[in-house]
Amino acid sequence: MRKIIFLFFIIFLLNLFFIINTKANGENDAIQRKVPINIKVILVGPYFNKEIIDTQFLESLLPKNKTNLILMDEITTGVLYELKYEFVFMSQEFRIKLAKYLTSIGEEREEENPWFYHYEIGIDWFKKEPTKIKAIFYNATLVEKWLYENKEEYGGFPENGYTIMLLDMHDLPSINYEQFSNFLKSRSLGFPLPEITAHYYSVFYEDKDLGYRLRYRGFATGWGGNYRFWFIDLSAGPTFVSEWFDLPIQVIMKDQGINPYTLIGGKWLTELLADYIIEFIYNLALPNFVYDPPISKNYTIELIVFDNRKLEEKENVSINNAININYIKNAIKNLIPYSNIDIKLRFENLLNYPELEKILKENTIFLNSWIHRYLFISDINATYIDAEATYNYLKNNLNKFINFIRNKEKYTIPIFIFAFSNNTHFYFKYKWYILNLHPEFKTILGASLKELVLIGISQQDLTYGEYVSPKQEGKGLGLTQTIIHEIGHMLGLMHPFEYSDIGNFVNSTMSYFSYAYSFSSFDKDAINRIHVDKLIIEINKKINEIEKIMNSKIESKEIEESINEIKFLLNEANNEYRKMNYINAFNIIENLSYKADLLLEKAILLPNITAPLISELKEKDLEIEKLNKKIEQLEYNIQIEKSKVEELNSTISLQKEDISKLKNELEITKLNAIYSIIGIIIGAIIIILIIVKRKK
Repeated sequence: MRKIIFLFFIIFLLNLFFIINTKANGENDAIQRKVPINIKVILVGPYFNKEIIDTQFLESLLPKNKTNLILMDEITTGVLYELKYEFVFMSQEFRIKLAKYLTSIGEEREEENPWFYHYEIGIDWFKKEPTKIKAIFYNATLVEKWLYENKEEYGGFPENGYTIMLLDMHDLPSINYEQFSNFLKSRSLGFPLPEITAHYYSVFYEDKDLGYRLRYRGFATGWGGNYRFWFIDLSAGPTFVSEWFDLPIQVIMKDQGINPYTLIGGKWLTELLADYIIEFIYNLALPNFVYDPPISKNYTIELIVFDNRKLEEKENVSINNAININYIKNAIKNLIPYSNIDIKLRFENLLNYPELEKILKENTIFLNSWIHRYLFISDINATYIDAEATYNYLKNNLNKFINFIRNKEKYTIPIFIFAFSNNTHFYFKYKWYILNLHPEFKTILGASLKELVLIGISQQDLTYGEYVSPKQEGKGLGLTQTIIHEIGHMLGLMHPFEYSDIGNFVNSTMSYFSYAYSFSSFDKDAINRIHVDKLIIEINKKINEIEKIMNSKIESKEIEESINEIKFLLNEANNEYRKMNYINAFNIIENLSYKADLLLEKAILLPNITAPLISELKEKDLEIEKLNKKIEQLEYNIQIEKSKVEELNSTISLQKEDISKLKNELEITKLNAIYSIIGIIIGAIIIILIIVKRKK
């Protein structure tokens, strides 16, 4: 628990983004699976163009790899994300179109804005009070929907990845540097309040148990979570959710003298955009996990309620009305639809657990801290119960309350809920500092502590509407939303603002700014994706083990065919995974691990190949190899002899042709000789005849 409190403290004071180390961007020996993910960046603004923003430099600032981590165990999940980026610069026409849409839905209202606070004199020191300012409010859900419906204008969403849109809409009613600085001067020096012009994105949340309407939910500067998409307007604000790190871009550029048309100005702006993209990746697109996300066929949520309030407080607000089992079950079922969800609710009497009652009493103190008020302008004036003492008792005595089982068949999540009188809460502290992280309630209603969830709610929480201005008569905060939030942690989910406060602007029960009763698309992807990752890693390990064992076993066609079938289904699951159909992928391989276990058992039971037989087989293999070499040599020799025969045949053929030519020439010579002899004879006869004739 000390580790959890320390983590909360670091988030509160520092912002974990600044302690991301190089390990998160590199590989290590624990990586067992590499996953490509696309990040699409849409840039909409007068300075967001290729002439000012160097995309090559921008990409060099972004992580190429991100290791998926389990924060509380300080280990990896075995998954490494390989990131690819796409940058789209939107035209001025699109920006004008968006501005016209925003103008059409904008509402001007005067509301208390916690960022624009002023100091008032309290009992013994100053206190912060929000100032009413006029601003233009755009419905965040409608804007998110409009940007989604017009996604084809920026090429749609990537098939395997997430989209972030960075906006600069300072042409809309936006605070400028003069207004900003004048307000700070008025707050510090008591000057008259200047006129403020600003714009925000608003959402509406109401407690579904007891009807309290959450205040200050109009002051978002971005939104997302209903799709694989998130937008942030850098010109909106300022917002109390991130008091200083995310001031409006036009104010900071003026303050620091940034000219975007210069080399240094373009670099400054590019680096700013990189910071927001990195925060989006770490907070929302590819979040780490608080705990190792468990996989089980059946999750049992045990709600154990101790109502320790006074009788009149119980009569005023029934604790039964503060818990809605159906909302809880639907939220968890939508997060992990492939598992069975069972919610059990029971009420216990603290008198039946005297040890626990004693611990609560002994660890109850009344704190009236002037130091908290002085240093943090934070009112600490209430009764608190040390959460760590209660947690340690419950952790060590879980079996007194439930049948605690955690395996692949059943996974138990015990949730201990305490309702206290007046304004009593559990307190969580680091050293002496008391954490009060919630932006509105200034306390921590619950904490997930690996083995169990601890929730404490007071009568003041249950009737919270009576303590705000203007009053919300008869309204209060219930327990359902807090229960869903803490179950999310127990299943592994982290807050979406671990690495920067603006991650709060998301429609998720894990956010402190929203008050949703459901999980965002980012939450669902994170859990479903890691469940598939873990199964694939586990199954591959088992298949490798089986194949290794089979090297020393007699051949089994059944096992070989089963291995091929598992590999085929793994490939099918990976195909669905690459399309981000994580639930389909899970359903394909859900039972393969069990099947691989059976194959492993069969492989182990197969007869071993004995050492003499292995030796004999090796000798036979050598003999076969030698014979094959001899056959190859013989075939080579035969080929050589065939070549010689063919050459000889060719020579004989040529000689035959020569003989034939000689015969022909001889025949011609003979004929010529005959013809010559005949000619000579005929000539002789003619001469004889002439001589005879002359003699006569």
